[in-house]
Order: sequence, then structure tokens, then C-alpha cells
Amino acid sequence: MGDGVRVRVVHSRKGKLLEEVVKNRTVEVALGEVQVEPGDTLDFVVDCLADPENDNFLWTPEVRMRSESWKAADGFRGPDPLLLDSWEKYVQVLLETNEFAFVD
Repeated sequence: MGDGVRVRVVHSRKGKLLEEVVKNRTVEVALGEVQVEPGDTLDFVVDCLADPENDNFLWTPEVRMRSESWKAADGFRGPDPLLLDSWEKYVQVLLETNEFAFVD
């Protein structure tokens, strides 16, 4: 079992705005209104504590401005999965067998 993760929101001028340690629970992390000026950045940081093993997390920040909102899930998702044809799947299975895993 992991020891949890630490989540932080850091403003480029004002420093740390929020910090929360989360382990085996769901947490609603929310900030009130934050004043930003042109050139300011907000960093959403997640790091492990003492042990990185089994520290799974799911965090998709959303930033709301007066007239629009931005969701990290929309802008930072990985590439679409590769779809393999039948021969490619066959080759993948062959490469995972013991015969190909060890070279004499």
C-alpha cells in the first residue's frame, strides 16, 4: 500500500496557494478566486511522499475564468491508443514469450 501523494497549486508570484496530502481517500481540492496578471502561471503539482510505490492518483484540475473554463483532461490526455491488426497482435504475443525474452 502506498503512502499517498501531495498535491499543490503554486502561483508564480504569490507562491504556494494550496497543499494537501491525500492517502486512500477522495478529496475535493478547490481554491477561491485567485488574481492573475499577464505572464503569471499557476502550476498544479503532484509528488510522492517518502515511497513512490503504489501511489496512484487521478487529478484533473479545472480553471474557471469569468467567461470560460479550461479543463486539464481536455488538453493533457495522451495520444490515442494504437490499434493493431491481427498480424501485429500475433507478433506482439510472440515477442512476449519466453523464447524471445532470453537470448542464449
